[in-house]
Amino acid sequence: MHQLFGTFFGLGFSKFAPGTVASVVACLLFYFLKMPIWLSLIVIIVLFFLGIQSANHLEKEFEKDASCIVIDELVGMWIALLFVPFDWRYFLAALVLFRIFDISKILYINRAERLQGGLGVMADDVLAGIYSNLLIQCFIWYN
Repeated sequence: MHQLFGTFFGLGFSKFAPGTVASVVACLLFYFLKMPIWLSLIVIIVLFFLGIQSANHLEKEFEKDASCIVIDELVGMWIALLFVPFDWRYFLAALVLFRIFDISKILYINRAERLQGGLGVMADDVLAGIYSNLLIQCFIWYN
């Protein structure tokens, strides 16, 4: 169960860029589900805590923050998309920004990743999602 959930139904085993593949699928899911914001927030919170548990379990089976653990990309990507207009340009911007922050680990994201166990796995992507969302909100505000 943890492997199925933590790998986002096997996407984490993708041979090519599992984090990016999971982020793209998360972006598409968010777009097509079109949940109300209150429901999106609840789902994100629940997935965050379930993700910590799955990552804790999978780190014992694989390694610390193994590349196959991609449930964190789902949560981070959905945070990046909160309050963003349903327009493919904003979704593309959120995806690109999220991947840049997640890969580069700038602005304290690397510190969040150092937290123990599943919390560290999830926390860096949460921060990447928050930073991405803030940049998009600034762009929306100023345009």
